[in-house]
Amino acid sequence: MAAETIGTLAAALAKAQAAIKGASKDTTNPHFKSKYADLASVWDACRKPLSDNGLSVVQFTQLYGEDRYPVLVTRLLHASGESVEGVTPLLMAKQDMQALGSALTYARRYGLAAIVGVAPEDDDGNAAVGNGRAATATTAPPERVKPEGYDDWRDVLDLAADTSTVALKETWTKAKAEYRAYLNATAPLALDTLKARAANVEQVPA
Repeated sequence: MAAETIGTLAAALAKAQAAIKGASKDTTNPHFKSKYADLASVWDACRKPLSDNGLSVVQFTQLYGEDRYPVLVTRLLHASGESVEGVTPLLMAKQDMQALGSALTYARRYGLAAIVGVAPEDDDGNAAVGNGRAATATTAPPERVKPEGYDDWRDVLDLAADTSTVALKETWTKAKAEYRAYLNATAPLALDTLKARAANVEQVPA
Protein backbone atom coordinates (compact mmCIF):
# COMPACT_ATOMS: atom_id res chain seq x y z
CA MET A 1 0.00 0.00 0.00
CA ALA A 2 1.42 3.38 -0.96
CA ALA A 3 1.96 5.99 1.74
CA GLU A 4 -0.48 8.90 2.02
CA THR A 5 2.37 11.40 1.73
CA ILE A 6 5.57 10.85 -0.19
CA GLY A 7 7.47 14.11 0.22
CA THR A 8 10.62 12.48 1.58
CA LEU A 9 10.53 9.73 -1.05
CA ALA A 10 9.98 12.26 -3.82
CA ALA A 11 12.98 14.31 -2.73
CA ALA A 12 15.16 11.21 -2.55
CA LEU A 13 13.99 10.00 -5.97
CA ALA A 14 14.75 13.40 -7.49
CA LYS A 15 18.35 13.10 -6.27
CA ALA A 16 18.60 9.51 -7.48
CA GLN A 17 17.27 10.39 -10.92
CA ALA A 18 19.93 13.06 -11.28
CA ALA A 19 22.49 10.23 -11.14
CA ILE A 20 20.59 7.54 -13.05
CA LYS A 21 21.86 6.90 -16.57
CA GLY A 22 20.10 5.31 -19.52
CA ALA A 23 20.16 1.52 -19.60
CA SER A 24 22.57 0.21 -22.22
CA LYS A 25 21.23 -1.83 -25.14
CA ASP A 26 23.53 -4.82 -24.70
CA THR A 27 21.23 -7.77 -25.42
CA THR A 28 20.12 -9.00 -28.84
CA ASN A 29 16.51 -9.88 -29.64
CA PRO A 30 16.86 -12.84 -32.03
CA HIS A 31 13.35 -12.39 -33.44
CA PHE A 32 13.86 -8.82 -34.63
CA LYS A 33 17.68 -8.77 -34.91
CA SER A 34 17.80 -5.72 -32.68
CA LYS A 35 19.50 -4.64 -29.46
CA TYR A 36 17.62 -3.84 -26.27
CA ALA A 37 18.34 -3.12 -22.60
CA ASP A 38 17.60 -6.23 -20.54
CA LEU A 39 16.52 -6.39 -16.89
CA ALA A 40 20.11 -6.58 -15.64
CA SER A 41 21.01 -3.43 -17.60
CA VAL A 42 18.06 -1.54 -16.12
CA TRP A 43 19.15 -2.57 -12.63
CA ASP A 44 22.75 -1.59 -13.37
CA ALA A 45 21.54 1.84 -14.44
CA CYS A 46 19.64 2.58 -11.22
CA ARG A 47 20.78 0.32 -8.35
CA LYS A 48 23.52 2.53 -6.88
CA PRO A 49 21.68 5.88 -7.21
CA LEU A 50 18.65 4.33 -5.52
CA SER A 51 20.69 2.76 -2.72
CA ASP A 52 22.69 5.95 -2.16
CA ASN A 53 19.44 7.80 -1.51
CA GLY A 54 17.72 5.29 0.76
CA LEU A 55 15.50 3.86 -1.97
CA SER A 56 14.78 0.22 -2.80
CA VAL A 57 12.43 -1.70 -5.10
CA VAL A 58 10.44 -4.88 -4.48
CA GLN A 59 8.42 -6.72 -7.12
CA PHE A 60 5.81 -9.41 -6.54
CA THR A 61 2.77 -10.93 -8.21
CA GLN A 62 -0.91 -10.52 -7.35
CA LEU A 63 -4.30 -11.40 -8.82
CA TYR A 64 -6.39 -8.36 -9.84
CA GLY A 65 -9.92 -7.60 -10.93
CA GLU A 66 -13.06 -9.71 -11.16
CA ASP A 67 -11.32 -12.07 -13.57
CA ARG A 68 -8.40 -12.43 -11.12
CA TYR A 69 -5.81 -11.96 -13.81
CA PRO A 70 -2.14 -11.93 -12.79
CA VAL A 71 -0.14 -8.72 -12.50
CA LEU A 72 3.30 -7.77 -11.32
CA VAL A 73 3.39 -5.13 -8.57
CA THR A 74 6.46 -2.88 -8.49
CA ARG A 75 6.85 -1.00 -5.21
CA LEU A 76 9.37 1.79 -4.66
CA LEU A 77 10.30 2.10 -0.96
CA HIS A 78 12.12 4.77 1.00
CA ALA A 79 13.95 4.37 4.30
CA SER A 80 11.39 6.73 5.85
CA GLY A 81 8.64 4.15 5.31
CA GLU A 82 7.06 6.02 2.39
CA SER A 83 6.30 4.08 -0.79
CA VAL A 84 4.60 4.22 -4.19
CA GLU A 85 3.69 1.35 -6.48
CA GLY A 86 2.35 0.44 -9.90
CA VAL A 87 1.11 -2.73 -11.58
CA THR A 88 1.93 -4.35 -14.92
CA PRO A 89 -0.38 -7.01 -16.40
CA LEU A 90 1.24 -10.39 -17.08
CA LEU A 91 0.11 -11.04 -20.65
CA MET A 92 0.98 -14.48 -22.01
CA ALA A 93 0.48 -16.14 -25.36
CA LYS A 94 0.28 -19.55 -23.67
CA GLN A 95 -0.63 -20.72 -20.18
CA ASP A 96 2.59 -22.48 -19.20
CA MET A 97 5.54 -21.76 -16.95
CA GLN A 98 7.84 -20.77 -19.82
CA ALA A 99 5.41 -18.10 -20.97
CA LEU A 100 4.91 -16.96 -17.37
CA GLY A 101 8.66 -16.67 -16.83
CA SER A 102 9.04 -14.60 -19.99
CA ALA A 103 6.11 -12.39 -19.02
CA LEU A 104 7.56 -11.85 -15.54
CA THR A 105 10.95 -10.81 -16.92
CA TYR A 106 9.29 -8.43 -19.37
CA ALA A 107 7.04 -6.96 -16.65
CA ARG A 108 9.86 -6.63 -14.12
CA ARG A 109 11.96 -4.70 -16.62
CA TYR A 110 9.23 -2.29 -17.61
CA GLY A 111 7.84 -1.93 -14.09
CA LEU A 112 11.29 -1.08 -12.70
CA ALA A 113 12.17 1.28 -15.54
CA ALA A 114 8.85 3.10 -15.25
CA ILE A 115 8.83 3.61 -11.49
CA VAL A 116 12.37 4.96 -11.20
CA GLY A 117 12.64 6.73 -14.54
CA VAL A 118 15.22 4.61 -16.38
CA ALA A 119 15.07 4.89 -20.18
CA PRO A 120 15.64 1.47 -21.78
CA GLU A 121 15.57 1.72 -25.53
CA ASP A 122 13.53 -1.22 -26.85
CA ASP A 123 11.32 -4.13 -25.94
CA ASP A 124 11.46 -7.89 -26.32
CA GLY A 125 8.00 -8.54 -24.99
CA ASN A 126 7.00 -10.61 -28.00
CA ALA A 127 8.23 -13.67 -26.11
CA ALA A 128 5.58 -13.05 -23.46
CA VAL A 129 2.62 -11.78 -25.46
CA GLY A 130 3.16 -13.32 -28.90
CA ASN A 131 4.15 -11.35 -31.98
CA GLY A 132 1.03 -9.14 -32.08
CA ARG A 133 1.70 -5.70 -30.67
CA ALA A 134 5.49 -6.05 -30.57
CA ALA A 135 5.59 -6.99 -34.26
CA THR A 136 3.22 -4.16 -35.16
CA ALA A 137 5.41 -1.62 -33.39
CA THR A 138 8.52 -2.88 -35.14
CA THR A 139 7.14 -3.15 -38.66
CA ALA A 140 4.99 -0.02 -38.69
CA PRO A 141 6.15 2.72 -41.04
CA PRO A 142 7.94 5.67 -39.39
CA GLU A 143 4.97 7.95 -39.97
CA ARG A 144 1.30 6.99 -39.79
CA VAL A 145 -1.73 9.12 -40.55
CA LYS A 146 -3.85 9.53 -37.46
CA PRO A 147 -7.44 8.40 -38.17
CA GLU A 148 -10.11 11.08 -37.99
CA GLY A 149 -11.80 11.04 -34.59
CA TYR A 150 -8.92 9.13 -32.97
CA ASP A 151 -8.21 11.75 -30.29
CA ASP A 152 -11.84 11.78 -29.16
CA TRP A 153 -11.86 7.98 -28.96
CA ARG A 154 -8.59 8.06 -27.00
CA ASP A 155 -10.20 10.36 -24.45
CA VAL A 156 -13.11 7.95 -24.11
CA LEU A 157 -10.68 5.05 -23.69
CA ASP A 158 -8.92 6.92 -20.88
CA LEU A 159 -12.23 7.56 -19.13
CA ALA A 160 -13.12 3.89 -19.45
CA ALA A 161 -9.80 2.93 -17.85
CA ASP A 162 -10.68 5.15 -14.90
CA THR A 163 -14.03 3.34 -14.54
CA SER A 164 -13.43 -0.43 -14.66
CA THR A 165 -11.81 -3.23 -16.64
CA VAL A 166 -15.23 -4.11 -18.06
CA ALA A 167 -15.74 -0.57 -19.38
CA LEU A 168 -12.25 -0.55 -20.84
CA LYS A 169 -12.77 -3.88 -22.58
CA GLU A 170 -16.10 -2.78 -24.08
CA THR A 171 -14.68 0.50 -25.31
CA TRP A 172 -11.73 -1.29 -26.88
CA THR A 173 -13.71 -4.04 -28.60
CA LYS A 174 -16.30 -1.62 -29.99
CA ALA A 175 -13.69 0.76 -31.40
CA LYS A 176 -12.90 1.06 -35.08
CA ALA A 177 -10.14 -1.29 -36.16
CA GLU A 178 -8.14 1.65 -37.48
CA TYR A 179 -8.16 3.26 -34.02
CA ARG A 180 -6.87 0.10 -32.36
CA ALA A 181 -4.23 -0.37 -35.05
CA TYR A 182 -3.01 3.21 -34.72
CA LEU A 183 -2.73 2.93 -30.93
CA ASN A 184 -0.87 -0.38 -31.15
CA ALA A 185 1.53 1.00 -33.73
CA THR A 186 2.28 4.34 -32.10
CA ALA A 187 2.03 3.38 -28.40
CA PRO A 188 2.38 -0.42 -28.11
CA LEU A 189 2.38 -0.39 -24.29
CA ALA A 190 -0.53 2.02 -23.86
CA LEU A 191 -3.20 -0.66 -23.62
CA ASP A 192 -1.25 -2.51 -20.93
CA THR A 193 -0.98 0.74 -18.96
CA LEU A 194 -4.72 1.36 -19.29
CA LYS A 195 -5.48 -2.17 -18.08
CA ALA A 196 -3.30 -1.58 -15.05
CA ARG A 197 -5.10 1.71 -14.33
CA ALA A 198 -8.48 0.02 -14.56
CA ALA A 199 -7.32 -2.73 -12.22
CA ASN A 200 -6.11 -0.12 -9.71
CA VAL A 201 -9.47 1.65 -9.79
CA GLU A 202 -11.21 -1.59 -8.88
CA GLN A 203 -8.91 -2.09 -5.91
CA VAL A 204 -9.74 1.30 -4.32
CA PRO A 205 -12.34 0.90 -1.52
CA ALA A 206 -15.69 2.55 -2.26
